[in-house]
Amino acid sequence: MVCATKQHTGKTSVSLALLHNLRKRCGSVGYIKPVGQQWVEVEAHGRAVRVDKDAAVAHQYFGLTDAIADVSPIVIGQGHTKAFLDDAITELSERSVKARLHSAFDRIAAANEFVIVEGTGHCGVGAVLGWNNARVAAELGIDVVLVANGGIGSTFDELALNVMACRAEGANIAGVIINKCAPGKVEEVSRYLQLASDRFGWNVPVLACVPFGKDLDKPSVQDLVRLFEGGFSKERYDPSKSSSTTSNQSLIEGNKKVGRNLAEYYTAALSYAAGYGYQSGGGGSGVGSDGGGDGSDSASVPAHMRVLPPVLLAGAEHRHRRFSHYELVTTSLERFMTRLHEAAKAAASGEVDDGAGRVCFVTHTSRSDIIQGILGYQLVETRQDPTNSFIGGLLLAGATDRQFPPFIDGYLKRTSMPVLRSNRAMTQTMADIKNFTPKMQADDEQRVKHVIDLYAPYLEGAVAHLLTGRSSIN
Repeated sequence: MVCATKQHTGKTSVSLALLHNLRKRCGSVGYIKPVGQQWVEVEAHGRAVRVDKDAAVAHQYFGLTDAIADVSPIVIGQGHTKAFLDDAITELSERSVKARLHSAFDRIAAANEFVIVEGTGHCGVGAVLGWNNARVAAELGIDVVLVANGGIGSTFDELALNVMACRAEGANIAGVIINKCAPGKVEEVSRYLQLASDRFGWNVPVLACVPFGKDLDKPSVQDLVRLFEGGFSKERYDPSKSSSTTSNQSLIEGNKKVGRNLAEYYTAALSYAAGYGYQSGGGGSGVGSDGGGDGSDSASVPAHMRVLPPVLLAGAEHRHRRFSHYELVTTSLERFMTRLHEAAKAAASGEVDDGAGRVCFVTHTSRSDIIQGILGYQLVETRQDPTNSFIGGLLLAGATDRQFPPFIDGYLKRTSMPVLRSNRAMTQTMADIKNFTPKMQADDEQRVKHVIDLYAPYLEGAVAHLLTGRSSIN
């Protein structure tokens, strides 16, 4: 069972790379994420079902034959914790959770020679429901591999907390994998963390140390779409609607039907936006206010009643494109076009490497002159050489009620460049991008492959140990 020491340590990346390596050594390898928190909808047996987002990635990328209901048996959504504490959701009772965990895991284990079990966050996650990751591992009788970010002192401190959680629940620890380590310090970090483990009697080997991967933290266009639509798991739990929302075999009812129209989608997204970085009322810089002179939405319309425009306006065929950086445009059109001309010359001469990572320009929806200038320039440039455009995308922020003039709509229909609309204030848009950590998505096979290709070579030794050796800290 792969568990992290905190959020954003690369637990899913490690899990998928281990799964990749094990499949080369074993006859069959299964995967299960027993308890998930963030879900997506997938099609299964002709209906839309709710599954953990990481389970969806593993199931689709590797073409797993195990039933998706077993790969992601329990999904804890927004509102489930309160419902559990109010005794309003029987599916999270002690008996129900235990039965579901065992039945799903036992079926996958019986069908495969080895099983990768991915936890949810650190070992203590789920404690409020009585089922933290350490207890799940102990209940299923499986060892834990802890994944921590590179370093020595703070990394060991984080590991110590999770070691204590495992000891408290009686879960064995098979080893530690260090991730996102500074490339020049891989050997040093591995050596000193092993010394610390030995000194304090953990008897836990450092199985691998993976250096930080370049560009893995850059979101794709599709990542940005999901960010600005409200993130994963946009709906809240309503115990009055269904008694089976923790099961990934639940039918998605009402406005959750596949193929619902955009107006319904964005109304739902905004209704649940409070939990995903928006602010729903006046004075702030979220959807309810466009602060800082960015323009504003109609204050007379309650936030939960507004219908936001689509996020992706053009360039869907490039939804997996990533940008080298984001450049805010607030200057005059004349000065901006001069900057474009100079940048194009630099790119053409090879002075800058814009081919691998293109710039995304960010401007306000009211700047029709800048929007027209970027789209027009890109159309002319790509007509001359479709492979040499340094302009990667355009992101529009603020004023969700603003309609584009007809000539802008004409440009949007002609361009293949990704054009997005954040439906948030300019300052909020830039802050959200800066603070955003992209996650793998089931339809982005290019990113999944890139991650596995990076991690897999460093985890060969870890796989050999997991197949032949065992350490415990009972």
